[in-house]
Amino acid sequence: MNLTTEKRYYNVSRGICKKYKFLINITKGVVEEINFDNNRKYRWYSIIESSMAELGYVGKISRDTFGRRVHHPVIPIYKEDLKNKGFAIIDAKCSQPKLLLNIMKEKGVIDKNYEVAFEVDFYNYLVQNLNLTNRQQAKDLFMYFLNSSGYVPDYKIHILFPVVSKFIRTLKTKNYKDAASFLQREESKIWIDDLLENIPTNFALPIHDCLLVRDKEVYEILDYCKSKYKNIDFEISYL
Repeated sequence: MNLTTEKRYYNVSRGICKKYKFLINITKGVVEEINFDNNRKYRWYSIIESSMAELGYVGKISRDTFGRRVHHPVIPIYKEDLKNKGFAIIDAKCSQPKLLLNIMKEKGVIDKNYEVAFEVDFYNYLVQNLNLTNRQQAKDLFMYFLNSSGYVPDYKIHILFPVVSKFIRTLKTKNYKDAASFLQREESKIWIDDLLENIPTNFALPIHDCLLVRDKEVYEILDYCKSKYKNIDFEISYL
């Protein structure tokens, strides 16, 4: 006896199709097909290549298809190799939580508690309101909240941010990894396709969601970043 199981949301024989909820209006904008192995035409690639050469590094520069992050040989070694050699990092404070807030605002999705959390330090807000031990525990919890298939170490974060919780679920309609992919791609648009592509200097190296620059140029580049993204809290640290 043969048994078959048909999924209710997709069945060709019954004319039933899966329903999708798109966060992005696909009727607007331009669909662009990108060859991830052919990045040499972009200025950001040339800047990475020349910056690496100036520092004496060689190796492959690549871009993944999951979050469109750029990878190069300096990323795993810069903290040790370039320490105390005149370099600084321009980063975004609470990068992914704030990026998620900005995206929600653009779409008119409001979670009052989530907005209040950024009036202080976001991770400290989690520590205080969820009785966590420290900021690192808060960071780990948020990553579970954003990227996991459902499990989080403290379910109270869903109660604290109910609207955010529902919004994140809309990013995971096909696969729970879609939320991570979506936010990484949004980060890459900012840090690679815009900030690095148009940076007013000829030296910079992307370290995922931040830029490694010369310390003598850091304030010029910081002002540039702030002028382009007033809703991002940029900060400086020195190697």
